[in-house]
Amino acid sequence: MNQPITVVIKPTRDCNLRCKYCSVGDPQSSYMTKETAKCAIEKISTRVPDVATKFIWHGGEPLLPGIEFYQEVVKIEKPLIAEGYKIQNTIQTNGTLINPSWANFFKENNFGVGLSIDGPKEVNNRTRVFEGDIGAFDSIERGSKILAEYGVKHGYLAVISKHNVQSIDEIIDFMKENKKTYKLVGVSPIGRAKEALEDLMMEDGNFSNSQLRLFDRWLNEGDEGQKSALWKYMVPLLIGKPIECLFYKDCQQSFIGIDSNGDVYPCGRFCGGGEFLYGNITQGSFNEIWNHPLRKKLTERPMNLPKECKKCDYGEICNGGCPMQGYLTGDINNKDYNCKEYKKIFSTIEKKILDIVRK
Repeated sequence: MNQPITVVIKPTRDCNLRCKYCSVGDPQSSYMTKETAKCAIEKISTRVPDVATKFIWHGGEPLLPGIEFYQEVVKIEKPLIAEGYKIQNTIQTNGTLINPSWANFFKENNFGVGLSIDGPKEVNNRTRVFEGDIGAFDSIERGSKILAEYGVKHGYLAVISKHNVQSIDEIIDFMKENKKTYKLVGVSPIGRAKEALEDLMMEDGNFSNSQLRLFDRWLNEGDEGQKSALWKYMVPLLIGKPIECLFYKDCQQSFIGIDSNGDVYPCGRFCGGGEFLYGNITQGSFNEIWNHPLRKKLTERPMNLPKECKKCDYGEICNGGCPMQGYLTGDINNKDYNCKEYKKIFSTIEKKILDIVRK
């Protein structure tokens, strides 16, 4: 509890899009009340003096509760910040609801903004769509332009699936043309995606090939956006420890998830799954939630990983990968189902870096 914490907080799991790979979308989801938001912000940000709290407002589509909800969030946070508590806000949105009012709010209140977009129009609209399979690209791009007009810096996040993995160069070109920092994440077999696995999940080697293609492009072009997308692989190889939650040895020391009704989970990806429910933020103290037996069990995962993880050359920087992606193979202590992909990425990048150094 005595280190910075990132809270993935979902004011709703509802969404105005119907992306084919959605890991969350829940049209029946409730909207977080201001009272629940107040409990979450106050209990977590004041848990320990002088330790930062970062709230990532996620979803679903986090703009659906409306700008008034976030104006209330800022009202709750301001007196805490005045007392010396360190609070940061970031929002991950599909961008389709952004207008000048939202952009001005983000600018005035120092919100970090991430937009979910899967590349150029033809590529994005294969999977990131409204009801009726209507592509969302134009609406996302409009939102991005409004943010730019108001001076709101924002990065992009693209989901890589069977639908677009062979279009990786088009995606990289798009990101480069738009001069954005960005992340590329692989599709997960949860939520709506679980109903279309054959259509969405990539064949062995395709995801790692897409990341290695990005690495080769960066070696040749030196683009800052490309580097930002590769940082989670390159930096651990250089410093010997992970820098992103995907590979943290114990993500539970620095991450937690809160659902729209106040239920608390290991992170946002677990929200809605009763097996790893830690409690509700509106009931009891945060200390009670932090010391919940289920959370304690999850912190022991590094000790319970398979022997092959402990013998792996990249075990210290991978740590079995994401607990959720281990859980999806049957047990939270299993290695991430993308193990082979990560190992290929790490080993290939390491070899190429060493070859460059030797030259």
